[in-house]
Amino acid sequence: SSYTVVVAPPGVDRVFLHSPGTNDTFGPDDLDAALVRQCRLFHFGYPPLMRRMFEDDGDNLCEVFKVAKGAGATTSCDMALPDPESPAGKAKWRRILEKCLPYIDLFLPSVEEVFYMLHPRDFLNWKAEHGGAELIDILSPREYQGFADELLAMGTRLVALKAGSRGVYVRSGALEQVKALPGIDAANWASRELWAPALAIDSIASATGSGDSAIAGFLTAYLNGETLERTLRYATCLGWQNLHELDALSGIKDWTTTTKMIAQDIPVLDTGLAEEQWRWSAADRLWTGPRDRS
Repeated sequence: SSYTVVVAPPGVDRVFLHSPGTNDTFGPDDLDAALVRQCRLFHFGYPPLMRRMFEDDGDNLCEVFKVAKGAGATTSCDMALPDPESPAGKAKWRRILEKCLPYIDLFLPSVEEVFYMLHPRDFLNWKAEHGGAELIDILSPREYQGFADELLAMGTRLVALKAGSRGVYVRSGALEQVKALPGIDAANWASRELWAPALAIDSIASATGSGDSAIAGFLTAYLNGETLERTLRYATCLGWQNLHELDALSGIKDWTTTTKMIAQDIPVLDTGLAEEQWRWSAADRLWTGPRDRS
């Protein structure tokens, strides 16, 4: 089976040693549609680490989400940043997204993953120009907006771009698109542009699993019918909880504890939006973008 060894020495970014194992042979034929019909949500992670998911321009990945949508589940997807020299890195990710995003309701990648998949040549040029540094802070808000425009045009209903210390940027589709998502106030979730800043922390033990934790917070809040504003608060709080421990799970609190935590006035980090056309909401503790329907 698949396994990953995460090397996280103090002061150095994590290194992942990954063996895909049987994940490389996973495909739509491995899904039990009857089991999926019992689920409200079908979440799929890391297609770039599973060979059949990116082969043949993503035909098998698209079929996985077709099965899940046909079974009546809300679908969500997280990505991984592939090595540009690997088979996954050479896959035609723009084409794969064009085919699959109509069947993915909630698309939840990092901004660097999206940049590489939509504009691989530009991504590699930017990386070279900035000495291989992370591009999260270097990308302007307008570039985040541009990526979201492209992804929404491809057919997904909501895009959440994880941005590490810069928090989470979210754009959602129009009301007619969002109304297809069950259990939420579609009027609240539709045509939104929000940016939730990351919570400040004195000392980070490890960031292993922080993005996954943020997604867990987002999806759990979604399933509980929360507003989009509160859903983002849960996402950033779960990511923050994760940073306090070396491993990926032991820092995560239960729903009741987390609900109390998001009501606290925990300091947030600067997202670099003050000079842009964004408005700070003290009540919601997040930024509202110029394209937000409010």
